[in-house]
Amino acid sequence: SPRTFARQLVHRVCSRLVGIVLATRPNRERVRGEFQTARPVTTSENSTVGKMKIAQVSPLAEPVPPIGYGGTERIVAYLSDELIRRGHAVTLFASGDSKTSGRLIAGSERALRLDSSIVDPQAHETFQLAQVLQEADTFDIIHFHTGYSHFPIFRGHKTPGVTTFHGRLDIPDLKELFSEFADVPVVSISNSQRQPIPKMNWQG
Repeated sequence: SPRTFARQLVHRVCSRLVGIVLATRPNRERVRGEFQTARPVTTSENSTVGKMKIAQVSPLAEPVPPIGYGGTERIVAYLSDELIRRGHAVTLFASGDSKTSGRLIAGSERALRLDSSIVDPQAHETFQLAQVLQEADTFDIIHFHTGYSHFPIFRGHKTPGVTTFHGRLDIPDLKELFSEFADVPVVSISNSQRQPIPKMNWQG
């Protein structure tokens, strides 16, 4: 069922987020000098790490969670809820009508698709990227669900990031882009989704 699939994906992504942070923690401690391990929290059945500050960056088209349509935003909602349940501090970058028990930073007053007054969605999406960049140094990891528009800005940023692709990757237009950014850490929602671009820096 969709809910079962979502839960499996959330569990897998949660584990990978922790793995990425642990792999980069020594470097970030030297660069930032501000990471502090709080009380241990369980991240899987066999591992524990300290509490982390995690940013979830959602598309602005739909609220989180979505009212009806909105598969990506539903996954973001499940993932954020689970990370909070595990003891991590989650900041959600999303539309202002989103709901979360974590911290919400709104890139638009309401979901863009539901707002008839919106003429240029890209203006709000660019503003959202600026919001994330302004807060980036305060996080242990940034998890993007917004495609690839952030690649040029956050590639090589001292705060590690990962991008989950939620759509098709077999589009010819993507070939040169993904060749240029093959080093960027990414996550797929299925094994078959990775087949068109097997040389990307797949984290899961």
